[in-house]
Amino acid sequence: MPTIRELYSVLRATKGHITAGCRAHEFDEAPGILLTVGISDDGSWDYQLGCNEYHGAAYFHPRWIVTSVYKNSNCLELARGIREEWLSFAFEGQSAD
Repeated sequence: MPTIRELYSVLRATKGHITAGCRAHEFDEAPGILLTVGISDDGSWDYQLGCNEYHGAAYFHPRWIVTSVYKNSNCLELARGIREEWLSFAFEGQSAD
């Protein structure tokens, strides 16, 4: 499982791939890019970028977290959100007993 620091680093690097023509979503006005983080039950992970520039191997993992990243995104906040969502996968299907 990635640390918040690792996710933060990926998010900061992702911002460098945002060009004027990139859009995270079709109707966005601001340039942005989609970041997909793929995760597996064994804790392995990888990521992939959208905007017709594909890096990484997120699709080899059974679960995905997709996040929109913009130049003004708070990378620490996004990293914490990805980690929180990842942890929710870890407890999915477990009883409260």
